[in-house]
Amino acid sequence: MGIFNWLKKGNTADVWRSAYVAKPHFYTKPDGVVFGAFALTEETATVFPKAPNYAISGKAITEYRLMIVSTSKHATMGDCDYFAALQKLEPYQTDSSAEAVLIRGLSFAELERIKE
Repeated sequence: MGIFNWLKKGNTADVWRSAYVAKPHFYTKPDGVVFGAFALTEETATVFPKAPNYAISGKAITEYRLMIVSTSKHATMGDCDYFAALQKLEPYQTDSSAEAVLIRGLSFAELERIKE
């Protein structure tokens, strides 16, 4: 019954406010290409941008990754293409806006399905 209460209209705004807002961290590959990485952490409701639009030193970042983090195993589970991951996360989406999606907290088993 708890999840149905959580999804009732009126509670969604509270979930948006309390959710972690994913922010990219930027890394450089050996070939010099810069990419952004967002984290998806076990059991953490998270807001992700639908179309991240960042630049470093005036150069647009075109590659984004999703890092999958387990708190129960205290480890990074892996990473995958950000946009492919957003598609896999659609069943776990509880709300969206023009710019972002709200993903409910996922279990370890659900995270494993995302990284496949």
